Amino acid sequence: MAIGQATILISCPDRAGIIARVSSLLFALGCNIIDSDQHTDADDSHFFWRIFFESANLPIAELAKSLGQSLPALLPGPGARWELFDDARRERIVIMVSKLHH
Repeated sequence: MAIGQATILISCPDRAGIIARVSSLLFALGCNIIDSDQHTDADDSHFFWRIFFESANLPIAELAKSLGQSLPALLPGPGARWELFDDARRERIVIMVSKLHH
C-alpha cells in the first residue's frame, strides 16, 4: 500500500552510475519507481531525468528530508539540481480568455 506518490526531476552533468545510485537510494527508502524517463543532451553532456514513484514507508514530506540529505552526494558536479513534486499537492492556476482579437 502506497503512502504517497511523487515526481523527482534531476538535472546534472552526465556520469556513469547516476541511475543506479539514485534508484538504489529510492529502493532503500521504500519507494517503487512507476515511470522513469531520462535523456542526455548530446551537445553539452547534461543529464535530465524524471522519476515518478510511490512511497510505501514514508510520507512524501519526510521522504523529501531524507532525499535532501542524500541526493547532493549522489549527483555529480556543481551544476546538479533536483526538485521533488508531491502528487497530492495541486498547483492553483487561472486560465483567462478574451473574445477580443489581439
